[in-house]
Amino acid sequence: MVEKVTMGFHRKLLNVEESGITFNSSFNSSEDMFGHMENFTTIDNNEKINFPDDLFNLLELRNGAILLHIIGMVYMIGGYSILFTQYLIPCLFAIVKRFSCSEDVAGSMVMAIGLLLPDLIQTIISVFVSFPIVVFGKLVGGISFNLLIYLGVAGCVGKNLQLSGLTIGRDFIFQFLLIVILIVFMIDGRLLIYELILLFLFYGIYCLLLKFNGRINQFFKNKCCSKESSKSGEIPMDDNNPANPESFSNEVVETNIQSFTDSILNESPLSLKLSDKNNTSEKIVFVIWFPLIAISWLLMNWFDVRKPGKMNYFIINYILVNVLMRLLAYLVVWWGTVTGIVLVLPPEVMGLTVFAFAFALPILYLIVKAAKHGCGNLILSMASGINIFNMTIGMGLPYLIYNLAFNTNTNVNNQGMICSVVILVVILVAIVSFLACFRRKLSRALGIIYIVFYVLFVLISLPFIYGFVACPV
Repeated sequence: MVEKVTMGFHRKLLNVEESGITFNSSFNSSEDMFGHMENFTTIDNNEKINFPDDLFNLLELRNGAILLHIIGMVYMIGGYSILFTQYLIPCLFAIVKRFSCSEDVAGSMVMAIGLLLPDLIQTIISVFVSFPIVVFGKLVGGISFNLLIYLGVAGCVGKNLQLSGLTIGRDFIFQFLLIVILIVFMIDGRLLIYELILLFLFYGIYCLLLKFNGRINQFFKNKCCSKESSKSGEIPMDDNNPANPESFSNEVVETNIQSFTDSILNESPLSLKLSDKNNTSEKIVFVIWFPLIAISWLLMNWFDVRKPGKMNYFIINYILVNVLMRLLAYLVVWWGTVTGIVLVLPPEVMGLTVFAFAFALPILYLIVKAAKHGCGNLILSMASGINIFNMTIGMGLPYLIYNLAFNTNTNVNNQGMICSVVILVVILVAIVSFLACFRRKLSRALGIIYIVFYVLFVLISLPFIYGFVACPV
C-alpha cells in the first residue's frame, strides 16, 4: 500500500507520462497552480484526479476549511490502524494456527500474501482501466523499505534476535535471482506472455522450498553435525537428545511462533465497554474513535476469530476487514491529496511522510510484537516474502491477464533501470554483509545501522527523483 500510494503521486505530479496522460508539476508558485485548477479535482488541461469534487471551493479551503480534511484524514488513519490490529492481524494468525505454520511459512506466505492480496486485486482491475506500463524503478523503494525498515525496527526493539542461516540464504538468493531475471525480461522494453508465466513458476519453486523447509533445514543440520563430529572425533548427538544445541535451538524457534500466535489469538475481542480499557490512553482512544469502533464492532463481531468457536471464520473475517480498510484508505488518500495541493506540499513529501506513516504504522506494530516474542525469522521471511511476491505474482498476474485478454505485450519503462539495479544490489549485499558481521544476530546496533542506511538511500534517491541527477546508463 505504501509503495502504491507513493508511486501514484509520482505518476500524477512529476511529469511522468503514463496511460497517455502527461501530468505537470512545473508551477512557479501556488497561484500558478491554483490558476490551472477549475476545482480541486482537476490538474492541468482539466485532466481529472480520480476523486470526487470537493465540497469547498478554493478560497474556503485556503481560509481554514482544509482543517476539516486534515482532521478527517487523521481520524481515518486511526480507524485503519484499529481495523488492522483488531481484526486483520488475528485473522492471519488464525491461519497460522489452523495450519501449524512455521516462522518461515507464516512470514513468507501467510503474512506476505495476506497483506498484498487486496493490492493484487486492485492492480488487476486497474490494468483494464488504463494502459499499463511497468516501471522497474517502482520496485526499488518498496524492497528497500521492507528490508531495511522492518529489520531495523525489529533490531531496535528485539533482544539480539538470532536469524536462521537457511532463511537468510534462501530469501536473499531468491531476491538476487529475481533481480537478474527481471533485468533479462525487461531490457527490451516489454514483457512477453511466456516471461510472465516464468515468473509464476519461479514463485512456485519458492513455495516448494518453503513446504520442504523443515527437511532442508534438518539435512543441513545433519551435514554440519557430522562434519563437526568427524573433526573432533566425537559421536554425533541425536537430534532428539535435549542436550543437542541444534535441537534445543529448533525447539526455541517453534516455541516462539506458537507463543506469539497464542498471544495474538488470546487477546480480548474488541469491546464497546469503556470499563474494559486498561489505561487512560486506551480510554481516550476509545472515546475519540468510538463511532468507527462501533461500526467495526457491528460488522466484524460476528466473525471475530478470537471468540470461542469463531476461528474457522477467518475467510469471512479477512474479506470483510479488507473491504473496510480499503474504504478508509481511499478517504485518507483523497483528503490527503487535497491537503497536499492546498498546502503546496510536494507529492514526495506526502507520500514518504503522511501516507507512509499511515499505512506502514500497523505493520510496524506487528513487527514490534513479533520482535518482542523473538520471532526474528518471521520478520525476515515476511519482508523477503513481500518483495518476492511483488516481483513475481504481483507483477506477473495482472499483466499476464491483460496480455491474454488483448493478445498483446506489456510495455516496460526501463529508463534508469541499471542505476536501480545497482542500488538494489548494493542494499542486498550490505544487509547480508552486516548480518554476517554480527553473526546473524539482529541486535539494536544493527537495527540502527539499517535505519540509517535507509535514510541514506532516500537522500541519494531524491536527486534522481527531482531530476538534478540523471542515470548515465
